[in-house]
Amino acid sequence: KVLLVTVEAGGADRGSLFLLDEAGNVVREIWARPNHPAEVSGTIIKKVMSEGLAGWVYEHREPALVSDTTKDERWVRLPNDELLMGAALVIPLLYQDRVHGVLALHHAQINFFKHAHLSLAMGIAGQAATAIENARLYTQIKREHESLYALISGMPIPILVINDGRIIFRNRVAREALPVGQEGMPLTELLGGEELAQALEQLKHTRDAPVEIRWPDGRVFNVSINQVYAQGTVVALHDISYLKELDEMKTLFV
Repeated sequence: KVLLVTVEAGGADRGSLFLLDEAGNVVREIWARPNHPAEVSGTIIKKVMSEGLAGWVYEHREPALVSDTTKDERWVRLPNDELLMGAALVIPLLYQDRVHGVLALHHAQINFFKHAHLSLAMGIAGQAATAIENARLYTQIKREHESLYALISGMPIPILVINDGRIIFRNRVAREALPVGQEGMPLTELLGGEELAQALEQLKHTRDAPVEIRWPDGRVFNVSINQVYAQGTVVALHDISYLKELDEMKTLFV
């Protein structure tokens, strides 16, 4: 859509858009080439990015306005692309010194593109680069979020995630081993919740010191916490009941 809007706004005959990864490799190419095949081999694309004008724009992180492509040594002709002779305008999709892509506009008329076209294309490219970066960050955060919850879900001890005094997540072991209610319920309304809430408050001030709580069914847990940005407090409950029993047996034996 960005490519079509730019082609239309700039009055170009056709255009192309290369989306790049952090290493500058083309991960997707989009073409706006009426009455012309869209398929271009990966070899040609690599050549354009390594030897052509698109590669120059990526490397220098600045736009290029070419009045006549036949007279610019940076221009690489694609097979059967006689229609691309003329003027060209190539813009980097730049966001905070990272090039997310390269946008190219073409027109058969020599000297067609002016500085007004350049300013317009740069404005559109800047907005597109911001949108791409936002989408990348969203995908990264979502992936990290999924990885975190997958890790927590698979841990062999009860794990709770508490945010604003409510349990927002329980792993499988917590659901099976503890009657801790449903996600979204206030911690203090749960059986044993008051003791756990007091332990969490104590851990905020003495993070390194171990804190133990006795669950209503008699089990003893060692409580540890870890703050996760934008998620809440991850609470791990280590069942140390058998250690307590061994300690009592040792005391009785002595």
